[in-house]
Amino acid sequence: MNVHKDGTVQLYDTKEHAVAGGSAGRVDLTSGATGTEHQFWKYISVNGVDVPNPLSPIKFNPTGTIVELDLGQSSGLRTGDAVKYDAQGGAVLGGLTDGNTYYVIDLTGGKFQLAASADDARSGKAIALSGSGNTNQKLVDQTDSFVVDATSGAGGGKIGVAGSVAVNVVLMDAEAVVGRAPDTDVAPQAATSTASVTITGAHDVTIGAATKMSNAVRALPSDGGGKGSNVGVGASVAVNVPLNAVNAEVTNGVTWSGSAGKFTLSAGSDHAAFTHGENGATGAPALFVAQLGRSDLS
Repeated sequence: MNVHKDGTVQLYDTKEHAVAGGSAGRVDLTSGATGTEHQFWKYISVNGVDVPNPLSPIKFNPTGTIVELDLGQSSGLRTGDAVKYDAQGGAVLGGLTDGNTYYVIDLTGGKFQLAASADDARSGKAIALSGSGNTNQKLVDQTDSFVVDATSGAGGGKIGVAGSVAVNVVLMDAEAVVGRAPDTDVAPQAATSTASVTITGAHDVTIGAATKMSNAVRALPSDGGGKGSNVGVGASVAVNVPLNAVNAEVTNGVTWSGSAGKFTLSAGSDHAAFTHGENGATGAPALFVAQLGRSDLS
């Protein structure tokens, strides 16, 4: 199997032909498949021998169709990003609800699918879409995403080495402050504002600060990692350091005049962190792995 960057695959008669990716040995698929749940079994190495693993099959429907969203390669969206679906008052795309938030699955090449949660998106569990909605519908990006990827690996001969380090440090500061005094940053407890606010029209007043942030770090081996006939050494280290400050404030000393309806002051944060480290070296007799797993914060 040769996996392309856009998520599609081609099948070959031998591993060598699949790695080459040319026309030699390529299997051209034709129509005629029946049934709705076919499977590919992945192979795993046991004592140097590749054997099929029936415990984690890749299931697919050879007669089914899917609807992809063509958002273009300049959208800036990454797998796990939150988007709000807006049907703009027209026909709704089958499988979605107008106004709901969904999470994108990046198929590469500007093509995307949607999932019900960030976990589903990272697992590739897409919502089955149908129809085409309407010409005015849109997806509104709801997430500030910070992504770091590190990939490395070398092999051949007696020693194989695969190691990568990825570090993501993000400082996020969102503030909505009425009447910030000049000395607030120096001595916030003593700060007194001289601001004067006049409300007209008796409308509702809302002061709010909010963030929706996603931090993803991946440290992975390249092309299956480093492989050696005698020794394999693999180390992947992924570090996520997100610092998120959200502040909604009316400073001491602010004066108000006029009348208002409902007055609201709010601060909110929705924050997810994804950290993934993976080994990638094989050999005999040594194999070393350092891995930081996944964490989710909200």
